[in-house]
Amino acid sequence: MLKALAAARGATVPVVGSRASRRGGWLALFVLALAILTVAMASTPAQAELVTATVSVGDRPFGIAVNPAGTFAYVTNSSGNSVSVMNLSTNTISATIPVGINPFGIAVNPAGTLAYVVNYDSRSVSVITLGTNTISATIPVSRGPSEIALNPAGTFAYVTTPGNSSVDVINLSTNTVIATIPIGDEPTGIAVNPAGTYAYVTKYFGNAVSVINLSTNTITETIAVGVAPTDVSVNPAGTFAYVTNSGGNSVSVINLSTNTISAAIPVGASPQDVAVNPAGTFAYVANSAGNSMSAINLSNNTVTTTIAVGSLPYGIAVNPAGTLAYVVNRSGDSVSVITLVTSVPGAPTSVTAVRGNASATVSWTAPGNNGGASITSYTVTSSPGAFTCTTANGSTVSCLVSGLTNGTAYTFTVKASNSAGTSVASSASASVTPVTVPGAPTAVSAAGGNASAAVSWTAPVSNGGASIT
Repeated sequence: MLKALAAARGATVPVVGSRASRRGGWLALFVLALAILTVAMASTPAQAELVTATVSVGDRPFGIAVNPAGTFAYVTNSSGNSVSVMNLSTNTISATIPVGINPFGIAVNPAGTLAYVVNYDSRSVSVITLGTNTISATIPVSRGPSEIALNPAGTFAYVTTPGNSSVDVINLSTNTVIATIPIGDEPTGIAVNPAGTYAYVTKYFGNAVSVINLSTNTITETIAVGVAPTDVSVNPAGTFAYVTNSGGNSVSVINLSTNTISAAIPVGASPQDVAVNPAGTFAYVANSAGNSMSAINLSNNTVTTTIAVGSLPYGIAVNPAGTLAYVVNRSGDSVSVITLVTSVPGAPTSVTAVRGNASATVSWTAPGNNGGASITSYTVTSSPGAFTCTTANGSTVSCLVSGLTNGTAYTFTVKASNSAGTSVASSASASVTPVTVPGAPTAVSAAGGNASAAVSWTAPVSNGGASIT
């Protein structure tokens, strides 16, 4: 029956060394079968037109990593024992690099000079020098390695080894394993927080995430999540982690300040890998049995869109600009290139104004939701008169509106802009009335008296915008 289901989907039954087999054997196949039946009764995911390219790669691709410059992606081909180098400016394969047997996870160092490929059946990590696309070292690791994550400094790598129920710690200056951390329950996905102080490891059979203190290489906590977790990603602020639960069709949100679950988000069938965009506003999930990608708005932890991709999607990565996602289609031997849809920002809040001479300085608070793309500018508009000022960037939250008339009361609204467009206007500020000092009195005359003088004058033409006191 499993073969029939797989054939109906244009896939094959996972073999030894595939993610399904190494992440739970027959249990994983059973979960996948149930997910496929669910999908067969569901409608096709919407918005397939957002896939802007499909790039053919090697045989049974699995993992993907994008270099820090956003110019190349590197795709592991598990049955091809190779890595495809994808030129992201042309969406073409520029090189194919032979590696070990059955490569799965891959990571690029922060300098963009080296890639590290986990070879499941070779029990090794291949080190690729990206300037020449050649293997510069091979690092022996424990049995059945799967995924890899690097610390932000690029000095250590952490490799999950489901076959050994552990995590190997590699010193990247010597390319040697310096520690092996027992995990248990078939560790699969791994992510390191931006501070480089903790790693988070999914435990497929344990329905949990282990927290590793990287200064001591010890487990400090275990967090219960959903069924059959496969991957984890930490947001750029280091405040939340997102865990795909392949058996529960959900993503668990972990508050990393308390190491507790703050939300569970329903996604597609049999979610595998998850990636958070550089702004920390969206997460993207590859749903292997759903042949789709879910986009999650992290401001409210809801799925905003589901996009059809290729057959049996597993790996996923987002480019550094946050504008494109790359989904590895395991049965399709391809990578789907997706233009990420952003929305306009929310409206700025807490708008205040301070009056000046024929002007006002307006300040505000940035919106909580930037729409999934960086805010590029703000525009302030007065009422009456529609006088405006625009900031030069999205980090400035005050602006001077000039050309106002002293003595006239004005309120102000602010709009935020990003690559998708402009927000609605904020609530108006309290009114302020620009003012300056009065003009000089004129026609001054004096009449002498006994040790006194009576002085008279004509009031100035301009009172500066306020009553003379």
